[in-house]
Amino acid sequence: MIITGVALCVLALLITGVYAARRVHGSSNNYLLAGRTLAIPIVAILLASQAVDSNGILGNTDLAASFGFWAGAALPVGLALCLIIAGIFFAKPMREYRIVTLPDFFERRFGRSIELPASILTVTAFGILVAGNLVALGFLLEHFAGIPYTVAILIAVPIVISYTIAGGMFSSAYIGIAMITINFFGMLALFGWMVANYGLSSPDGFSAFALSQLTDPAEGAVINWATIVALALGNLVAIDLMQRIFSARCPRTAQKACFGGAALILIICIPFSLVALTAVSVLGDSAGSGPVLYTLLGEYAPPSLP
Repeated sequence: MIITGVALCVLALLITGVYAARRVHGSSNNYLLAGRTLAIPIVAILLASQAVDSNGILGNTDLAASFGFWAGAALPVGLALCLIIAGIFFAKPMREYRIVTLPDFFERRFGRSIELPASILTVTAFGILVAGNLVALGFLLEHFAGIPYTVAILIAVPIVISYTIAGGMFSSAYIGIAMITINFFGMLALFGWMVANYGLSSPDGFSAFALSQLTDPAEGAVINWATIVALALGNLVAIDLMQRIFSARCPRTAQKACFGGAALILIICIPFSLVALTAVSVLGDSAGSGPVLYTLLGEYAPPSLP
């Protein structure tokens, strides 16, 4: 049932990405920046979709289940804080530059000698991010379909490339809307089922009110704050984040969209942290046998839920 749902979602995304290619009309500006026509809701959704991924959901739930609420929530909190910082300080001026990619900014500001290493660093960092998402896909196909992990990733790569490369930023916009919609309603369904059947609980010292996770180094405070700060500042130079800002209709649109995207990240991802805490008592020893969310969906949730 889960694999059927995943297959249908992937097929829908593939069709959506290919359909979006019709709006490119052979224009590089349309392909790279959606013609700089995207409105606030679309840009906000795109900025949120950049963060609502395997790290914001799977990494979040595994860390929350293992080390406490703030260990998991640090991921979406850091990413949301990044958008707030971008909205306050960077979105408007960066959009006013009317540049095409983030390395273009470094070339204009610091010259060609900085543009080249900046390009290499940003592309490399983005490659690591993509690798993290492919790991999640590999685990998903291995866990639910019995496909060997390496084979699963080799299957996923051409599919992901095909539905994103077809229409450029228009594909990203259409797919981003679809993904956020799926994640939002999936979160509501999972959260509602968990509360209805098990309530909300957490092991001692793991809850959102256990602020020692943010104040006591012995409770992981240093790591949690390091995660929040690293994401809040480091993600500011993510090429996909800035590409979405550059695609906004105007500088003010880009700024407002950052705040909307930050809210969306917290609304979608924080409930997964709470679900993970309850899952510790529900799963027991099996909580450590694999991704908590996959175990919960595969062995406990009703087949219709995922």
